[in-house]
Amino acid sequence: MYILFTIFTAIAILSSLVLSEYFTVYNQCLFRVFVWTLGSSGSQNVLLDPYTQYREDLRRSSNGGVDIKFTLDPEGVLTSSPQLRFTYNKLGADIQYTLNNLYGEPFYNHPLTVNPLAGYGHFCRDIHWRRGTRPDGYTRKRNCRLLTAFHLHLCSLQSYDLLSDSHNSVRESRKSQPID
Repeated sequence: MYILFTIFTAIAILSSLVLSEYFTVYNQCLFRVFVWTLGSSGSQNVLLDPYTQYREDLRRSSNGGVDIKFTLDPEGVLTSSPQLRFTYNKLGADIQYTLNNLYGEPFYNHPLTVNPLAGYGHFCRDIHWRRGTRPDGYTRKRNCRLLTAFHLHLCSLQSYDLLSDSHNSVRESRKSQPID
C-alpha cells in the first residue's frame, strides 16, 4: 500500500511540474534589461543581467490581462522609455498572447523570439522578430490552450516549433542564432 501511495504521489508531483503555466525570459543580450510585470500583483523592476533568466507563474487578471514589460532604463516604465511588452490573457480554456513595442524599439537590431511550450491550437505559434521590430508593422494576437508555458528569448532566435510563423511566412531555423 505504501509503495502504491509513493508512486501516485510522484506522478502527481511530476505532472504538476509538466503542466504548469509559467513565463520565462532569457536575457541573451550583452546588456542589462529591466523586467516589469503589471496586472494582478506581479513583480516590479527586476534587474536581468546578461545571460540570466527570470521566471514567474502565469495568472489571471481581473482587468483584462497581464503585461510583462522590458526596458533598458531602470525607470523605463515610469518615464515612458522604449518598452517591449509581452501581454497575455487567460480567457476560458485559452491563453491569448501578443508582443509589441511601446514608445520606441528598445531591442532594435536584436532578435526576439516567443515560444509557447506544450501548447496546441491552430494559432499557437512562435513569434520571431529578426531585428527586434514587428516585420509586418503589427502583431497578430496568438491563442493557445491553457497549460501552456512561454519562453521569451532576448537577442536570440530560438524555435521549438517546426511550423513557426515569423509574421512574414519565413520559416525559422531551430538553432539559436545569437547576434551579440
